[in-house]
Amino acid sequence: MPAHAKASSHAVRALGPSLRPLPFDVVDSKIRVPILRSGLVSRTVLVNRLKANLDAPLVAVFAPVGYGKTTLLAQWAERDPRPFVWISIDDHDADAIVLLRHFAAALDAVTPLGPEVLDALARPVESVWTTVLPRIAAMIATAQPIVIVVDDIHLLRSVESVEVLSAVADQIGEGSALVLAGRASPRLPIAALRAAGRLMEIGPGDLALTPREGQRLLRAVGVHLAFDEVTKLVRECEGWAAAVYLAGLALRVGDDGTSPPATAPNLAQREAGLAAYVRSEYLSRLPPKTVQFLRRTSVLEQMCGGLCDAVLGAEGSARELERIEHSNLFLVPLDRHRVWYRYHRLFRDVLRRDLAGCAPRTGGRLVRGARKFRGCSRARARARRHAPRRTHSCGHRSAGLPQRPRKDR
Repeated sequence: MPAHAKASSHAVRALGPSLRPLPFDVVDSKIRVPILRSGLVSRTVLVNRLKANLDAPLVAVFAPVGYGKTTLLAQWAERDPRPFVWISIDDHDADAIVLLRHFAAALDAVTPLGPEVLDALARPVESVWTTVLPRIAAMIATAQPIVIVVDDIHLLRSVESVEVLSAVADQIGEGSALVLAGRASPRLPIAALRAAGRLMEIGPGDLALTPREGQRLLRAVGVHLAFDEVTKLVRECEGWAAAVYLAGLALRVGDDGTSPPATAPNLAQREAGLAAYVRSEYLSRLPPKTVQFLRRTSVLEQMCGGLCDAVLGAEGSARELERIEHSNLFLVPLDRHRVWYRYHRLFRDVLRRDLAGCAPRTGGRLVRGARKFRGCSRARARARRHAPRRTHSCGHRSAGLPQRPRKDR
């Protein structure tokens, strides 16, 4: 069964501003701005940055799950006078016609499309690419200032669907913005857009909660801690909103109206909740080979391709680290050359517990292998000596390596 047929089996009719029915089915929830629930932390500083951005027509919001990407963009939609066109990507959008129909339905609610465009999408043929797509792109270029949000962009995998997105990106008019949000970027020329000054980027560091925001989030779930305790918790979570929230659930307010102390049972409950979240949202969706790499390299506090190769007794770790970073799997670069990395502390804790549970002997062997390699500092020194004349031991070519990377970020 084709993807668009699957979508229409549970679709509803979308109505434009004139309440006219469209000649094809779409999933209404995919083209609506998400409703904000109560108790969410207001991201005023980031919203103001987004509202003030009038120079970069493309906005990239990429971060791991649980950093509040969708919440931030929905808050922006509430506070910006420009109309928002919202499209939530799912697996059905591998069919470019399905994606085009949802683009058309969302745009029609802002600027009505011509009947020839809608009719062509109702009976898609090869001419869609030479008639419909150029007309939609041209309409975007000449429309009133709008903001087009494409959420969960990491689910957009087909070449044809990425081409639709590229055509839209090329035609964003003055005062408008195309926002790409998700866990990882699609196959678009992000580096070229960045170099041309056409891209505004918001990443995990920008989305990380401040201690004050963390305190508001904890209070929303009924946890009242002293500010220094909140600061310590937020720092431990590295601002990851989902982890702070799960910690709040583990420290839920008691019947007497006060927060229970962070005792061993509370911490165990928090860690269990976080581990379940990471496994369901990430590890369960990854190939077994990638999960094995993540677990085995979690014995390292800092890592590069060469060190991982030595510890694992394999090759290709540098490329695997690049893929993991691109997928936003809680990998933190420690230098500007992106040679040395570390895992997010809480993510690493989950991986290490999983390794200890499923392969305790393997964990001990890997630790011994890392010691034999004499640690990351010896690997850095060796790479630095050879870097000016050949590829260094971490599999990257550069004019030299930075000084010892910071322990934390």
